[in-house]
Amino acid sequence: MNIQPGILLTRPEGYNGPLTDKLRQAGYRVLERPFLTIHPLEENEKIRRCVMNLDRYDVVVFVSRTAVTYGMPHLLRSWPQWPSQLLWYAAGAQTARELRAFDINAAYPETAGSDGLIKFRNWQDVERVLIVRGKGGLEILRQSLEAGGVNVDYLEVYARGTQHWPDLKQDIKQGDIIVITSGEAIEPLCRSLDPGELAEVTIVAPSERVRKLATCRGLQNTVVTPSLNDAGLMETINGIISRG
Repeated sequence: MNIQPGILLTRPEGYNGPLTDKLRQAGYRVLERPFLTIHPLEENEKIRRCVMNLDRYDVVVFVSRTAVTYGMPHLLRSWPQWPSQLLWYAAGAQTARELRAFDINAAYPETAGSDGLIKFRNWQDVERVLIVRGKGGLEILRQSLEAGGVNVDYLEVYARGTQHWPDLKQDIKQGDIIVITSGEAIEPLCRSLDPGELAEVTIVAPSERVRKLATCRGLQNTVVTPSLNDAGLMETINGIISRG
């Protein structure tokens, strides 16, 4: 009988539930080791100013499900009814689904992430954009919009940290697959496993940018998933297995 490889999921705690269930139902050995930690930022003057000025923006962009989780409470406290002219965008389908829980129908690109949002529409008719995100996130979207003359502000509502797992080498076997969903996970991954151990596993990366970052750290066996939703990750993992 063929033994299925193990799948290591590194999303923050609480973000793997449905995917874990699907993988286990498919016969995989699943490990959960969050490499990233998340905590909300306390309300400050900058957050209050952005929230109170919500009606001055043309577009609000949520970059992740986490941005929805920690951003919406700030908005709801001050806006029982949303400004009528406001357009809502999400970085991907999962983020849009989270917003629907607040009766917000957000548009989103087929290709999730900053690159997808940049190409999603013609931004020349937009004057002001509010990006809801974590502290210190990627600047690609802001830089691109500002280059086109758009005024961009950040509503930063959470902060990320990292953690590594010194005992991870006891659980990882040759041929296992490690799923990372952010470039920030590369450093704790490299601290958790030795180079020789990393050479024996396959890394699933969320984008070509992260694949290049992984390659620079010596992680040569890296595959880019076309989608970070559960179906996309399952398809990528199954494809790796079928190719042997």
